[in-house]
Amino acid sequence: MKRGAPSRLAIGLGLAASSLFAQVSSTAGSRSVPPAAGGARAAEWVAVPSDWRPLAELAPAPAAPESPARVSVGSRRAYGDPARGCYALVQEVTAASRGFDERRAMEALGRDLAAAGFTIGPDAAGLRFAGRGFEGRLRATATSPGADRIAVRSVACFYNDREPDQCRRMCDGILDSAEAAR
Repeated sequence: MKRGAPSRLAIGLGLAASSLFAQVSSTAGSRSVPPAAGGARAAEWVAVPSDWRPLAELAPAPAAPESPARVSVGSRRAYGDPARGCYALVQEVTAASRGFDERRAMEALGRDLAAAGFTIGPDAAGLRFAGRGFEGRLRATATSPGADRIAVRSVACFYNDREPDQCRRMCDGILDSAEAAR
């Protein structure tokens, strides 16, 4: 596997995961939820290895929704160990709950990643992806924080060919911690 640029992958995953919920959610009658200040909440529901550092360049600041009915990014954080080639993108988005279907959302994300040149496969709690010099997994879980909104937490953990076995084990731990926090 050749090495790729983690920033392009992380930004692409973040944008794809954010935009797909807008595609599969009904927007009628929803209210706007502004982005959370700072976004530090992302790390509270997922455990990253203590030697990984925050990588702000992989998680651009979320933009305000274009309209009150759109997806709002509450938090987005990236972490990693660039020397090993290991990275994680953690985000929480909210969208209108009316018409939301988690299965359809994950299928849409898979289609978006496949269209961007990734090979997609099933994972017990999400999806696997490989391409552009990386491989990894993504998990997303939905909760209802309010009557008309759905919150979706997603974790994408991915790595290049520097230390894939070690990164895979670390990614397993990160993804398991997100699953346990549900």
